[in-house]
Amino acid sequence: PGTGKSHLATALASEACARGYKVRFYRATELVTTLIEARDERSFLRLKTQLAKLDLLVLDLCRYRDYAEMIAAAGLSALCLLGLSAFRPAGLSA
Repeated sequence: PGTGKSHLATALASEACARGYKVRFYRATELVTTLIEARDERSFLRLKTQLAKLDLLVLDLCRYRDYAEMIAAAGLSALCLLGLSAFRPAGLSA
């Protein structure tokens, strides 16, 4: 904690936006909650379509230990269902 990971992720997302990429920043818990609500409201396909249109999805794992079980149980499996994978937009350095 306190090493600037969230600031770095925000800066990278901001630069991607400035270069014209479609970017969405989520805290991991926010995305998990959104996925659970979408499942419950039967709007999962709409959410999947919205996320699939993004060029970059930034996930901030704030206080990972506090949410590890929830993320593992709901978030990561849901991301796999969405067919999302980590990638780097062309022109951005790692």
